[in-house]
Amino acid sequence: MALIFRLVTPVLVGAVAAMSFCAALSGQPAARTGAPVAGTWGGEASVGTGQGASLLLFQSPRWALLAGGTIQSTTSTFVGGDVAGTNRFTLTALRVGARRYGRSGLGIRPIAGLGLLVAGATGDGTQVGGYGELGAAYFFNPHVSLGASAELNILARDGGGTSFGATLARLTGAVYF
Repeated sequence: MALIFRLVTPVLVGAVAAMSFCAALSGQPAARTGAPVAGTWGGEASVGTGQGASLLLFQSPRWALLAGGTIQSTTSTFVGGDVAGTNRFTLTALRVGARRYGRSGLGIRPIAGLGLLVAGATGDGTQVGGYGELGAAYFFNPHVSLGASAELNILARDGGGTSFGATLARLTGAVYF
């Protein structure tokens, strides 16, 4: 599993670089606000608590539909007397939602989003719920942005019970084409 994560990070970085190059060549017209216009597609890669990727479709310069996923893996080692062991926990999540971009004249745009979340965890089964995100993105131009966000989620477990989660620091790089 660790090998997968070592391979995923360079692939995400390479994908963002390739999409940046393609976005620069596409010639998407710039809006007066310096933001992507309606009909613009975007791809973003995120790191922080887990790694993720999302696809965006702008409905207007302020609203975008979002579909994406994240994967997070942690390993813990325990020692008890003569016994030592390792636990590996993997969480994968798929999300669909809407994101609103605030207006700003400096290229910094506040972000707020809501959506549905389906998650699966090692030994925990499927969980379904919702998420909310808050953050900001700096648009270098209408084709490239760099941002940070925090997320809160609530998930209902298959066998009953509810869990709450938070991601306090997720860095996101995005390209728009």
